[in-house]
Amino acid sequence: MSRLSVATAEPRSRTARRVAGLAGERMSVLGLVSPRSALRGVAAEAELRRWRRVHVSALYERIWRQAADLLGANLRRMSVEDLELSLDGRVTRVRWEWTELESVEAQRRALDKPLVHRLLTERNVPLPAAVQLTLADPRPGFAFLRREPAGLVVKPSRSGGGFGVTCGVRRRTDLIRACLAAARYDGRLVAERHVAGDVYRVLVLDGEPLAVVRKRPPRLVGDGRSSIGALIESENRRRLQARGAAGICLIRPDLDLVLTLRDQGFGLRSVAPTGRSFAAKRSTGDAGAEDADVVDVDRVPGLTEAAVRAAAAVGLRLAGVDLATPDPHSELSSAGGAVLEVNATPGLHHHYLVADTRQVRPVALPILERLLGGKDGAV
Repeated sequence: MSRLSVATAEPRSRTARRVAGLAGERMSVLGLVSPRSALRGVAAEAELRRWRRVHVSALYERIWRQAADLLGANLRRMSVEDLELSLDGRVTRVRWEWTELESVEAQRRALDKPLVHRLLTERNVPLPAAVQLTLADPRPGFAFLRREPAGLVVKPSRSGGGFGVTCGVRRRTDLIRACLAAARYDGRLVAERHVAGDVYRVLVLDGEPLAVVRKRPPRLVGDGRSSIGALIESENRRRLQARGAAGICLIRPDLDLVLTLRDQGFGLRSVAPTGRSFAAKRSTGDAGAEDADVVDVDRVPGLTEAAVRAAAAVGLRLAGVDLATPDPHSELSSAGGAVLEVNATPGLHHHYLVADTRQVRPVALPILERLLGGKDGAV
C-alpha cells in the first residue's frame, strides 16, 4: 500500500513520473488491460504528443488565419505554436486556443476543480454531487458510490482533454482502478455523480454565448473479423493520416474504454458482429469530428444561460463550458442537467471539427475582434 500512496503527488518531478509509471504497471497487474495493450496505450499517447505539436498547430493557424482574413488583419508565425496578429498598429499573440484575454491567475483558478466547484455552488450553478478523495484514501469515494448506484465519474483535480477521466464507475474495485488512472495526472481526485444525457460545449466570450456543439462519445462499427483493439488502431491511424481534420485526439485504451466495453459484453480482444455499432467510451475526451454536431445557440437558452453564469463565477472572459443534460431545451436544473467543466482553454477546435462542416461558425473572428479592439471594443 505504501507504493500506491506515493502516487498522490502531482506528476511534475522525475520521482512523480516514475510513480505514474508504477501506477500504469499496477493497472496492468489489476487486469485492466493486457501488458501489450498497456504498452500500446503508452505508445499512442507518445505518438499523440508528437503529432499534436505539428498538426494541431497547423489546424489553429488555419483557424486564426481565416479570422484574420475576415477582419483584414495580418498574421505572422512566431514559432510552430505561436502566432502574432496585427491590425492598424494593434498587436496580439495567440498560442493555439490560448489568448491574451485571460490572466495567468484566472487560468490557474479554472484548473482547480474543487475551487471551481465552490465558486459555482456560491452562484447556484447546477453541479453534479461530488466528493474529493485521494489514491491513499479512497474511502469518501466508497461512501459516495453507495449513495450513487447509477455510477460515478472519477477525474484528476487538475487536468484537461479527458486525461485520467473514467466514467461508469459502479464497483469498489473499479473505483480503486479509476483512482490509479487519475493519479497519473494529479494527486487530488474528484468523484462526481454521473449526469444523464448528452454533453454540450458552450463557448462564452465576455458574457455572450458564441456557439454550442453537442459532443458524443466515440463509437466504432464491427466488421465481423477484426478485434476491437484492431478497430481502435485503425481508427487512430485514420485520424493521424487526416492531420487534424478528423479530430485532435486518439482513442486511448484506458480504463474508461475498458469499463465501457465491459458493460456491453466486450473486451479489447472481442470481435463485434458485422455492422454492430457500439460505444468505445463514455467520456467525450477522445471524440472525433464525426462525433460533434453544431447546435443553434438560440434554441438552447437554458444551456447558454448556465454557461454564462459559470464563466462569470470563475472570472473568465473566454471560456469553454461543458454541460450535460437529458433535455437541452429546458432550464438546466429542472431537466436534471449540470455543468461539468469550466475551461480557460476554450477549445476553439470543437466548433470547427464537426460532422457537418457547412454549419461551422468562425468563432475565432469575434475573439480576434476583441483582442485587437475591433468593432466590439478594446480589450
